[in-house]
Amino acid sequence: MALCRYGLVGHRLLVAAFGDRLQIGVEWTRQDGAGICVARSLTAAGEEAYRRAVARVANLGHGIWVLVESFAGIGTARYACHLLGLKPSLYIAIEKSEEALSVLTFHWKDAVIFRDIRHVTVEELLPLVASVPHARLVLHAGGSPCPEFCRWNPFSEGAQRHESEHLLVELRRVTDCLRTAFPCAAIEECEENVASMAHQTCDDVTDFWGPHPVCMGTADTRPQRRRRYFWKTWPVRERDGVKVTPGEHYDRVELQSATRPPPAHYLRKGWALSDDFDVFPTLTRPCPVAVPRWRTPGVDTASAEAIAAWKEDQHRRPPIHYEPRCKLQSTVPSGGNIRERYLQTIEIERLAGFEKDYTLTVWKSARRKNDPAGYADARGCLLGNAYDPTAMAFLIAELAWHWGMLAKPVDSEQLV
Repeated sequence: MALCRYGLVGHRLLVAAFGDRLQIGVEWTRQDGAGICVARSLTAAGEEAYRRAVARVANLGHGIWVLVESFAGIGTARYACHLLGLKPSLYIAIEKSEEALSVLTFHWKDAVIFRDIRHVTVEELLPLVASVPHARLVLHAGGSPCPEFCRWNPFSEGAQRHESEHLLVELRRVTDCLRTAFPCAAIEECEENVASMAHQTCDDVTDFWGPHPVCMGTADTRPQRRRRYFWKTWPVRERDGVKVTPGEHYDRVELQSATRPPPAHYLRKGWALSDDFDVFPTLTRPCPVAVPRWRTPGVDTASAEAIAAWKEDQHRRPPIHYEPRCKLQSTVPSGGNIRERYLQTIEIERLAGFEKDYTLTVWKSARRKNDPAGYADARGCLLGNAYDPTAMAFLIAELAWHWGMLAKPVDSEQLV
């Protein structure tokens, strides 16, 4: 009726998505050929319905978002995006370890590498901005060095604490650089660190970083302990399979999957867990030394068998890793005897949330053959320094759902 009244014979709805903002236009055609475009806006319900509809389009996020990973290590955040089927239009990795970079660049050949976080500037970023002119979202993720924040570290005070705090400041400085370099994009942050820090340290980081942290543990999805704090700038929605318990120092986010692979799923064929197995202890970096570190956690409570195995293995990991319940047993006896051993690297990789042989390329083949123990330690160090890709995938999925890059929230069943 209105169309006839004003002599308008046709119309077309134009919708453009700009990050978290929709721009609506209606183009009308008059009989005399003139065109009129009137801006309109959607209600909150209408905008949500629109996002859900267009999120079904394959690769909707292509070209509109950027991933920047500080202290990238082996590229955990990028691997988490891969698990979700999300590919950033630009991936910037900030990492100085050549061994970590040998793994990261093998898997993510399009990565743009900065080797020192202190040297990242707006001027260095601007040439990269030109390659992604339609970027509307920049995710800055990172896990700053954690030993100095861990309350179990007897040397956490003094110079080590100052260095950790300095690197945390650098992480925020990079975010500020990204805001300047990408003035038309929304900047989201996610800082990861150990949950073994004291509550006061956690509160200090929160006071500096801003968002109230969430605590997530790998034991929700895999038979291994590893709790971590995440300070992220977007919400987590409680729903079936996702439980959020608010707390004074952090909110606990628990992934409640009804079905989980059996522990044997993570082991090599022909090996099984001991009868009294519960869960593998928190993964740490292997540090072989003749004399154990002063005040190594767990020495006072370890069994005699664990202490003996710990000494034999040059104190590589805390004694709890050598308890009899952590041993694997062969399912096929050899010479009538049941063989026993501890976890191997490919099993540690899978328990850490990565695919088999993800860290294979840390050393070249000739060096691997000459020093197999050192090679295993190098891979173990990279895994011990990495944060959990499953937890990161869940958090990134929450952000992607908010931005309409996923058709629906990720189900906890999809992450196990």
